[in-house]
Amino acid sequence: MMFWDGNGGGVWHPWVMVLMWVGFLLFWMLVIWGGIALFRSSERRPPPTDLGPDPERILKERLARGEIDREQYEQLRQVVRS
Repeated sequence: MMFWDGNGGGVWHPWVMVLMWVGFLLFWMLVIWGGIALFRSSERRPPPTDLGPDPERILKERLARGEIDREQYEQLRQVVRS
């Protein structure tokens, strides 16, 4: 009853139509914005390149911590590179 013109004819007031159109436009703008955001976020992700720890980096860390000396580091680095 709230939307009728008083004569029971079922005509909506103009402000109701305006609100419907605004809601309709906002809904589709949100859908389009969400699609663009999903597309852009998938573009920004770097390809998976994590193949495990880098052996040379591990050797450098061990050398820095003093677990191996310079000779062992050079020997192991040659083994890793071959």
